[in-house]
Amino acid sequence: MAPYPEEIDVFSAPHSRMKALVDVYLEKLTCTDFTDYAALESLLHDLHHTFCEFKSHEQIENKYIMKKLKKRLKLLSIHDAAVCNCHSDNKLSDMLALVEDGYSCTSKTEAERINFGLKLRQALQEFTGSFLPHMKEEEEVFQPMLMKYFEYEELKCLKEQVIEEHSKWHVYEKNILEEAEADLKLDLNEITSDSHISKLPPEILTHILSFLSPKDLLRCSEVCHEWYSVAKDPSLWKELYPCFWAHGVWENYSENHEDCIKSLYPDAKTRFGTCRDEDADIDEYEEEDSSLSDEASCEGVLKEVRALQSIVKHLLPHVGSGVQKIVVSSSRGLTSSLLRSILILCPNVLYLDVSYTSVLDSAFKGCLFDAGVLNKLQFLDVSGCWLLNGPELCSVTDSLTHLNPENIFYCDQILDGPYPDSANGCQNLESGIRACCRQVLL
Repeated sequence: MAPYPEEIDVFSAPHSRMKALVDVYLEKLTCTDFTDYAALESLLHDLHHTFCEFKSHEQIENKYIMKKLKKRLKLLSIHDAAVCNCHSDNKLSDMLALVEDGYSCTSKTEAERINFGLKLRQALQEFTGSFLPHMKEEEEVFQPMLMKYFEYEELKCLKEQVIEEHSKWHVYEKNILEEAEADLKLDLNEITSDSHISKLPPEILTHILSFLSPKDLLRCSEVCHEWYSVAKDPSLWKELYPCFWAHGVWENYSENHEDCIKSLYPDAKTRFGTCRDEDADIDEYEEEDSSLSDEASCEGVLKEVRALQSIVKHLLPHVGSGVQKIVVSSSRGLTSSLLRSILILCPNVLYLDVSYTSVLDSAFKGCLFDAGVLNKLQFLDVSGCWLLNGPELCSVTDSLTHLNPENIFYCDQILDGPYPDSANGCQNLESGIRACCRQVLL
């Protein structure tokens, strides 16, 4: 790598820290005995902390370096694929999920822990094999680009921001660890082993955790393997609001989620969704929304996409059987394939609200009904789903013969009421839609 003035080299200092963390976990990995319960738990704890720091590092780079570089190139009408695709994968999230899943292995057999160790080693080697070259690319490709398109003082200020943000994260992380230690520390002089919360019967601990928000449940799952099992009990995950969670809304939404939708998506009824490529990745979403003047809106879509993908991949395989209510109304990150994946993993859903989304009938067709999914559905809201019209909507409702027609909401013009009583079956439903549209026109 060519020598750059230290005061404007925005990558080298943070990267040196990241490389040191890689060396640490690779060394510890080689000497960890996966048959030893305590050794495995210690490794998982260190890896979780390390990958949280990696994720924070990536977020800082995205916000303070890559985002500004993309803007500058756009102003100059320059397109660079490497810049556009930077940090477009979910490798860090996948590694964090694997580490979190590892906590459940601490209570399993020795053979199962060994198998997990092999899987973890392979995953870490693959991650490291791409992570180190990625940092090298940033130093050798992106740093020269920054120097070419930014002034000296701009880069100097940029590096100061990056270093400051990393310092803030370390202070924050330190405070969180201190608070966690204080909360979990036991006063052995006052509490006997018989009164330890871990000694509570699982059903009592489950009842206690039922008063927590989804965010707190996820935190509890990181305490130890016993809490992991209880916090992922399907009975604690009866309601699913993934898009609310993506925007940081974790509480006080279940009683009247419509008000919450209005606050998060004030333009939901005036903004009609467009059909997206079902195989689209995050970059295509970012490209699709790049023309929006509101950058916060674009970031919101990406948050929803990542939240939905993470929930499908890491949460629902454990808790999906307990989900009874799903609300993804007005989501711009929802695709038909994502909705289909969610429904397959939630066979006991009773209430489904996908209003004002761009889902297609393909989300509901075929093996979904053959496999018994949605057989218990009692309420369906597809109002504002303008890609579900006529035959497409009929193909969905025709498969829901068990569902009371009064509990299907499908058209914006009649959002405040069910479709006509005569609209039973596919043919009558289509006639009912036409009748309602004629009433509105008149």
